[in-house]
Amino acid sequence: MDKVLITGIGMVSPIGAGREEIFSALRGGNTGIKPVPASQGLPLGVAGRVREFDLTRYVASRKSYLDPVSAFALAAAALALEDGELDPGGEKDPEQMGSVVGSDLGCVGSMETFHEKRRNAGNKFLNPAVFTHSYMNAPCGLLSMEWGLNGIHMAFSSGRNTGLQNIAYAFDALREERAQAVLAGASEAVSSTAARGWRALGVLSPGPRGKREACMPYDRRRNGWILGEGAGVLLMETAGHARKRKAEALGQVMGWGASFGENRAKALERAVRDCLNRARTEPSSLGWVVGSACSDPEMDREEWQALRGALEGADVPVSSLVGYTGEARGAQGALSVCMAMVAAAEGMAAPTCLLEEQEEDCTVRLLQGAPEEIERDKILFVSMDPSGASWALLVKTVEG
Repeated sequence: MDKVLITGIGMVSPIGAGREEIFSALRGGNTGIKPVPASQGLPLGVAGRVREFDLTRYVASRKSYLDPVSAFALAAAALALEDGELDPGGEKDPEQMGSVVGSDLGCVGSMETFHEKRRNAGNKFLNPAVFTHSYMNAPCGLLSMEWGLNGIHMAFSSGRNTGLQNIAYAFDALREERAQAVLAGASEAVSSTAARGWRALGVLSPGPRGKREACMPYDRRRNGWILGEGAGVLLMETAGHARKRKAEALGQVMGWGASFGENRAKALERAVRDCLNRARTEPSSLGWVVGSACSDPEMDREEWQALRGALEGADVPVSSLVGYTGEARGAQGALSVCMAMVAAAEGMAAPTCLLEEQEEDCTVRLLQGAPEEIERDKILFVSMDPSGASWALLVKTVEG
């Protein structure tokens, strides 16, 4: 089986779009979480919103209607193709190039629009195009249509694990030679319906542990999520396909692992061990662990407890990048991979944003305050969902 390489990175997020803007924010420790204007009609004081977004900067074709989730995905895919210097129209066999792009909640904004118009004006005045854009797999389908991708077409929705699962599926498809090139990742957008739902569930900051509304992964003062949005898309190729077109490899996907259980810490520990075993990698060879801690009072602690067991005492820096973007749910895993790969290309591991006070009994080496030079070339990505499902993905930062 051929190696699977990452040859392009595309990201639209609260901290910017494209490599330069992303790296600048990570190096400076600058969060994209800002106050939400009352005019947006959201039950949120602050959030990680994509600002000054214009799809025409990325895609030439005009759209009569697009949900933000789809628009973010299209822009991120265009950036990944540009970064990887790949023109899908020049591919000899379009059936060998596909898209695997998912979302957690999908195009909820379009559902809101359709429902409001139906309630206020009746069925006679509904625009049916809005309904067709409301499906969770709409972004994936639009990517395929935009660039004529006739190969594999999948969209997984698995909560906070969505991004890593879509990337893992693309990895398997490429290794099994069911495709030669794939756009893989996830997209998510903040919506009024979702925000009200999460608020009702009591998971948003400020929670019962304090009044400060902030995203502070791993910090002992954390008190809930701050919602975020955006899209992260990778251009992934078989080594043979990349070699033929003389593409530069940004990284090599080594393997993945997954697990489920009522004990979330144990489930994540199993997922990490599964991933490392499949990739035949020891914890001591890791250069950076990128977690998914989202300022959740319980899950952040469970995550570092799982890593404490899985890393077996290895001295590896651990950080969560959620503080830069806000909790983007399904897109978070893909956003974290994109951010980390941008940082790693400059030899840097980015710290956890707003981490100031660690819990006294935390024994993993949490990276805070300033970036750190990456000493080894393997990055482990982990994600944990409240359901008990967990995923892990291993990426090598150079081809080998």
